[in-house]
Amino acid sequence: MKILRSCYLLVFFLILAGLGSARAQSFAWAKIARTPTDTAYATASRQVSATDADGNTYAYIPFRESLIVESTVLTAAPTGSAAVIKYDSTGTVLWIKQLQDLVITKMAVDNSADGVFITAFKEVAGGGTWDGTAIPVTPNRAFYAKASAGGTLQWTRALPDLNLYDGSFGVVADDAGRAYVLGVLLNPGTVSGTNAEADDAFILQTNGTGTTQWVRVLHGTSFLSLSGLQMGPKPSGGFLISGLLLNSLYLGAGTANPLLTVSGGGSTNGFLSSFDGTGTHQWSRIVGTTTQQGRGFAAIKSLAADANGNAYVTGTGYQPLQIGSLTLTSGYFLAKYNAAGVVVWARGGQPIPNWYPSYPGELLVANNAGVTVTVRLSPGSIIASPSPASLVLGTLELRAPVTFVHYTAQGLEQWAVADTWPGPIPTVSAQPPYYRPTSMGLDARGNVYSVGQVVRGNGVGPPIGPAPTIQLGSQTTVGRGSIVTRLNAYANTLRGQVYLDQNANGQRDATEGIFPIPLTGALVQGTTTTYFPVDMTGTMQAYASPGNYSLSLARIPTYYTVSQPGNGGRYSGTFSGVSQLVSEQHFGLAPIPNQADVRITLTPYGPARPGFTTRYRATLENVGTTTANGTVTATLDSHAEYVSSTPSGTRAGQAITWNYAGLAPFNRLDFDVLFSLPTNTPPGTVLTSTASAPLAADVAPADNTTSNVQTVTASFDPNDITVNYARLTPTQVAAGQPLDYTVRFQNMGTDTAFTVIVKDTLNFQKLRLSTLQLVAQSHNCIWSLTGKGELTVRFLNIGLPHRNQNVIRSQGFVRFRVLPQATLAVGEVIPNHANIFFDYNAPVRTNTATTTVFLATAALDHHDAAAWSAYPNPATDAITVVTELATAGSVRLELLDALGRLVRQQTLKAPAGALRQTLDLHGLAPGLYVLRITPPTGPASSSQVVRE
Repeated sequence: MKILRSCYLLVFFLILAGLGSARAQSFAWAKIARTPTDTAYATASRQVSATDADGNTYAYIPFRESLIVESTVLTAAPTGSAAVIKYDSTGTVLWIKQLQDLVITKMAVDNSADGVFITAFKEVAGGGTWDGTAIPVTPNRAFYAKASAGGTLQWTRALPDLNLYDGSFGVVADDAGRAYVLGVLLNPGTVSGTNAEADDAFILQTNGTGTTQWVRVLHGTSFLSLSGLQMGPKPSGGFLISGLLLNSLYLGAGTANPLLTVSGGGSTNGFLSSFDGTGTHQWSRIVGTTTQQGRGFAAIKSLAADANGNAYVTGTGYQPLQIGSLTLTSGYFLAKYNAAGVVVWARGGQPIPNWYPSYPGELLVANNAGVTVTVRLSPGSIIASPSPASLVLGTLELRAPVTFVHYTAQGLEQWAVADTWPGPIPTVSAQPPYYRPTSMGLDARGNVYSVGQVVRGNGVGPPIGPAPTIQLGSQTTVGRGSIVTRLNAYANTLRGQVYLDQNANGQRDATEGIFPIPLTGALVQGTTTTYFPVDMTGTMQAYASPGNYSLSLARIPTYYTVSQPGNGGRYSGTFSGVSQLVSEQHFGLAPIPNQADVRITLTPYGPARPGFTTRYRATLENVGTTTANGTVTATLDSHAEYVSSTPSGTRAGQAITWNYAGLAPFNRLDFDVLFSLPTNTPPGTVLTSTASAPLAADVAPADNTTSNVQTVTASFDPNDITVNYARLTPTQVAAGQPLDYTVRFQNMGTDTAFTVIVKDTLNFQKLRLSTLQLVAQSHNCIWSLTGKGELTVRFLNIGLPHRNQNVIRSQGFVRFRVLPQATLAVGEVIPNHANIFFDYNAPVRTNTATTTVFLATAALDHHDAAAWSAYPNPATDAITVVTELATAGSVRLELLDALGRLVRQQTLKAPAGALRQTLDLHGLAPGLYVLRITPPTGPASSSQVVRE
């Protein structure tokens, strides 16, 4: 017996009418440049991308064998192939340039004249091409250059022999279009006429035409006393530079006037320096102080300034360390310095106990509204530490391998976002892959762009085996390769936890956990209502515009009451601006005692065919507040021939019974029954099977029994969608009768499907998206719903065998429930179809399932009527009726509209046997109709048809 708390539920949706101006941080899109095989690779290099103010992102991706970018396939040379890809702010690929024997070390955009500055070197002397054109730089290997917005190299400038592999060689740019190039000399030489010694660092400023404006030289006291250099951009002009310093730091020749001296000497320290646009030194600081000589220091991973000149740095601190008021024992840190070099604030995390610090802040982008960093939990900490490993930052708890974290300008942790990582798993080899960003950019609106790669769960190299699936909010990428994504801009943030208040005291006690089923929050501002998810950890985050707001849960589960907050179950307040955070907006849900309620559903995996096996799944859910004990019985139609059941049940004729005990609230049980149909079962035969789960004192016994009506088919498409009600009366609509949709799929290919994705666009004007629930599914899944009603169900690592390998195991389904809008009028039609994706293949489109609001008429199906079919459906100009007549005589065809009015009629004399008759549809409005046929012997029967 298998107990499922639920499938992995991640519900991301905003009702379209409620979007307003408040834009939540979330993944707006994600694009993958992927490789087709295990032996190929495509990897994003660290901090080698750039994003301009308009959101255009330039990504550099080395690859081997081949690279697939949308519909473009690049073929690699034996060694040294790479691509530069330009994406616009919507994720559209604008151009691709293939590189050969060139290594780009950094990029920086020119926000003044467009295009991108690069620093690069040739992998082999005399080699190197950009889009097939040789790089005119001789004889040295290192150079800097600029490419236009269209991807053409405008100029290149050679550099002397550099230390190319220490990570220092790079470029940043300011908003005036001036670039700053950093390098470390391998041998004594000159840089644009300025002398420098071996191991000296230089910074040169160039304008957009490649003309050098000035050169500055930095060095330490002795060999290797200055290392790990990197620059950060200053939009207002100039640059930041950081590194590790032993003893003293000097500007220019000689050692007369040090910029910075390490007190005591003999220990390595992280430092940060600021220079203006003229190359004038402004200030230098040791990042963090220590009382234990030679032990504590800050390893800076990334740095940047905002337009006001405030500098941000992030990285790893090695204990013990003091940064401003922050006492750092180990691990992640983030610090803000003002334009004069004074620490404004510093932040760290609560470290994993007794674990060596290798969870750093890795990447950073900043503007005047705040700073976004990526924080990484190392694979070692995830596996070796108490499961699951986490890092606490203020009110945020990080659990994924890499998380984007945003701080306000005042240092408040505002939000955290990561991929939907299903770990941890206790072994290194079994760790699922994840998305590791390697560079970030920021546009003028505050949207964050990242370029990164798919890595193994142990953090070493790309995944092997089946194509990995990475889930980024409602975005999914499949395959190995490099991912480019955008996180939307942010507004004010409201955050809290939704918890199960067992003792109904209105506060979360230490023993009380999250509310274990997905819920939806509602934010009201003026006349606009925005809906948003409560995630798997119970965290609710809403994003608000300036002004008054009201925050509540959109739907309170049956048998629960809101115990916190006490003022009508909602929070109210006012935002005076943007980027403000209000935390502790907690919601407690207290169970109503002694509410016994279980619910049973019965779902077929696929169509029923003569001579084939079919599987049904009975799903029992405890939706009450008491523990349930009882039995489940599935009774098969008399035509069905029982084969087996999982788990094994007790069989008596057509009934299979299972006993269960201790089913706690929020839990579910699945029971599968396998049966076959005799080969002589006529197509059109209606099978009626039932399932029941009686429970003593059940407060809602109506859902303790259910039935499934299925028509036997012959040839069929196994990928389809069905709905439980083809018609709803106005009374049913007003009473909130739910529609249950079942999407069934089967792998009809020739190999295993590792990922199946079902996409179904629901009509948000006719369906209440906030009521959507997952009822049953064949395999574990993740689902999401966007503001436009696009439901996406992802079966990740499903391992679905193909039909010829295993007919039964090749099938799957998902069943979900949603309420129609209460305002639907008679004649309204709700059409619905789905697209099913198997791995990389083109989508398989299902049929269209329709429900109409229909007045009760005589046009109802009779199960004893002769079997017939009509095609095509949906139809355009005509529809053809096919049936077998038992006797000769008069046949009447009638077409009724949604109000039951006769709009077409045909009467004909027909002999016994096969009948094929076409009914003209010209002149009819698109919509749903009822086609009714009365054969010579009666009775009449009908079916819905759709005219497109």
